[in-house]
Amino acid sequence: MSSGIPTQISILVLDESTMLTVASVIDPMRAANRLSGQRLFKWKLFAAHNRNIELSGGVSLNTDQHFSHAEGGDVLIVIASFNQDSNATAATVQSLNRIAARYRIICGVEAGTWLLARAGLANGHQVTTHYEDFENIANRYPAINLCTDRFVIDRKLWTCGGASPALDMMLELIRQHHGKSVALQVASVFIYDETHAATDPQPVQSIGRLVRSEPRLAAVIKIMESHIEDPLPVSAIAASVALSTRTIEKLFKQHLDQTPAVYYLKLRLTVARKMVLDTPLRVQEISVLTGFGSQSTFSRAFKRQYQQSPAELRKHSK
Repeated sequence: MSSGIPTQISILVLDESTMLTVASVIDPMRAANRLSGQRLFKWKLFAAHNRNIELSGGVSLNTDQHFSHAEGGDVLIVIASFNQDSNATAATVQSLNRIAARYRIICGVEAGTWLLARAGLANGHQVTTHYEDFENIANRYPAINLCTDRFVIDRKLWTCGGASPALDMMLELIRQHHGKSVALQVASVFIYDETHAATDPQPVQSIGRLVRSEPRLAAVIKIMESHIEDPLPVSAIAASVALSTRTIEKLFKQHLDQTPAVYYLKLRLTVARKMVLDTPLRVQEISVLTGFGSQSTFSRAFKRQYQQSPAELRKHSK
């Protein structure tokens, strides 16, 4: 709870972080200060390089100083989104490993979890990250205990999956440091209903409205999301939710204006596109991880959907 001394926050923001994720971290603290009429939180921004931070939307963010100069405080928050491997050098990881001991809480936001894993800070901890990176980070860092929750608190290590879970996590930080009333006021200012628990799994597709308006369809989509690498036939999904195949087809037509098979294929290709753009995995590996019987089948489906092959997309994105 508040002692009259501001909670000291250091925020390391990597290049290519998203504006929404950065805002989800900073704006709740700003709102808490304004609503309380006190300086409950004091924060500094740090860059991995000695220059302004270039966010993914093409916006520059002024930084207070280079991360190697961080002196410590109550909470260290590491924010990253795209290409964290190249945006955080070995020197950045070394600084993180050295500086982390100066903070009582360490937070990894979205791909920030990768940096904590690279620095060895997540070993033996339960952590989460953005759903698109689950399999890759688990394979690369077997010493971490990965879960699919929206955000996770394990001892001094806090991690979350993206912009919306980051807001949930920051509200929890406000609750723990300055009370439930302040957190509730902040959530209300943003007209934000905290309907998700920290332990709720991250969805591949946002189906919040469907959960309320058509829970049967939402249940089918959740099963599809959990079987990207090993796609199930619609008949098997129907049996698992006690619906007929015909009923599922009608639900998809009514609410999404497409067949279940088309939706499922697009879902797998969405995951594949993320892997093409944001991982070094070979096309053959991606085809296996997204449930295609052969690389040629995958490449044809990918090109039909995105008007270019996986190799072409990767080449043109560089």
